[in-house]
Amino acid sequence: MRKWVVWNLIGLALCVIGIGVIMKTLIRADFDVGAFSNVSYVTNTYDLEDSFSDLTISGNAENIIFIPSKDGVCHITLLEEEKALHQVSVENDTLTIRSRNDKEWYEHIWFLTQRPCITIALPKKVYDRMMIETNVGEVELTDLSCKELFVTQNTGDVTLERVIASEGLYVKSDTGDIEFEECDAAIVSMETAMGDIEGTFLTGKQFDAKTSTGGINLPESSDGGMCKLRTNTGSIQVTIVQERGTKN
Repeated sequence: MRKWVVWNLIGLALCVIGIGVIMKTLIRADFDVGAFSNVSYVTNTYDLEDSFSDLTISGNAENIIFIPSKDGVCHITLLEEEKALHQVSVENDTLTIRSRNDKEWYEHIWFLTQRPCITIALPKKVYDRMMIETNVGEVELTDLSCKELFVTQNTGDVTLERVIASEGLYVKSDTGDIEFEECDAAIVSMETAMGDIEGTFLTGKQFDAKTSTGGINLPESSDGGMCKLRTNTGSIQVTIVQERGTKN
């Protein structure tokens, strides 16, 4: 028997043994993956009385959710790793949330039992410049008004509902869908390498849409601001909400 056949059989046997050990361990733990996690989570909250016009979020691997504040005060709830806390500050009229990481290299090897999350309840006002950046995670924004909005992420979906950016709305994702409902901006740019772009605008746009793999369905509109839509693998589906409440 040739040596390569022997080595292949040995490799296959080791894989089978490894799978068996993993399954036996999971059965003993009643398939509770969290039992093997070395990560501890904490929940921290901030109630900000200071006003601000700009907002910057620099995340790493967390979901980011914006909701309207019910009492006119900004409330921030952070579900975060005990050794990867976030820094929250208001300086120079800017709310800044940044992720910190005090973990050793070996502590990055863990089972993901739950996704860290930043939830921000914002008072109703028109903000100036809002910048949101994260590597892995979902981004959800609801009932938000600002002049400029920038959302950048590597992996995850972006969902916008009733978001108005009077000057510019810019969304970029490497892998993930971009979905929006009743949103609008003078200038729009949405890009994703792998994912769909779907949603509704309040007013007409001058569309510039391209996809390598997938269909494109746009309204016959030539009025309004520029709207650039790009995806490599995915479809583009956009409609315009008319004043009478129907969609074209």
